[in-house]
Amino acid sequence: MAEPTVSIVIVSWNTRDILLDCLRSIEEETTVSHEVIVVDNASHDGTVEAVRSAFPNTRLIANEENRGFAAANNQGAEITTGEFLLLLNPDTVVLDHAVDRCAERMRTWREERIGILGCQVWETPEVLQRTSLAFPGPQSIVKGFFRLDTLLPFLPMIKDTEYSRWDRKSDRDVQVITGVFMFMPRELIEEDGLFDEQFFVYGEEADLCYRIWQRGLACRFWTGARIIHLDGGAKSTAQIRPTMHVQLLDSNLRFIRKNRGRIAWVVSWIALVTAMIPRVVYAGIMATFRRREDDRKTLAVWGGTLRWLLGGRRP
Repeated sequence: MAEPTVSIVIVSWNTRDILLDCLRSIEEETTVSHEVIVVDNASHDGTVEAVRSAFPNTRLIANEENRGFAAANNQGAEITTGEFLLLLNPDTVVLDHAVDRCAERMRTWREERIGILGCQVWETPEVLQRTSLAFPGPQSIVKGFFRLDTLLPFLPMIKDTEYSRWDRKSDRDVQVITGVFMFMPRELIEEDGLFDEQFFVYGEEADLCYRIWQRGLACRFWTGARIIHLDGGAKSTAQIRPTMHVQLLDSNLRFIRKNRGRIAWVVSWIALVTAMIPRVVYAGIMATFRRREDDRKTLAVWGGTLRWLLGGRRP
């Protein structure tokens, strides 16, 4: 059997119904030769059985424990055989032959020095999600938690770390292609591997893009293909939001320590602790006097984050 043009790897964790919709969209919208590998991280919602029943040609890896997003993607990538590799989130719907279009677009990746291709990501048919970011660093931590881009937008050192002035309706090179859809030549990961597994979830795509840029290749956002990311990803992460908030910060700090150095990590940690203290105080006051469920949830998120930063357990 000839090797497929594209290998699609999808990692799932308790996303049975939306995963089935994702697989259905791939089947309906993809004509280029392809294989699909689903790596399930010990779901307890019947994902494995549903995939086996509805999509018997899908290659399925059923983990007995949740190994995390990075490690599970590595598992799937290790058994791929395609010329190109697509990492796709389960809470997505492929539109307008997006996989076909990307495969054709990346035929000239060597000449154009493109390492990873991203596409337009829509939350709904009317709302375009602001995917693609700059690399995490002390500036992005300070800017994000102290809102310096709003308070002091005229300062040149306040970088636009989220490309907020760009409407995602034009092609451009970015530092980080968001992990919801990453299309790349498979040969790029054969030597160095795919994701660093110290990143359980979040941060792994930034680290991969950093390595791609170090090789002199670009991460290209391309408007010629598009997908839907259901509610901007809220459907796949709503299960444990406080934990995922801490995980995001943890991954950012890991990236900074690995790629920016210890001093940058210390500055970022101090900034986070400084930002959390007034948030916890304010949330505590609101939870005490207003006694609303939303206030209690906010206090749990900020309080849990501060305890974790100070060496405590994750929420």
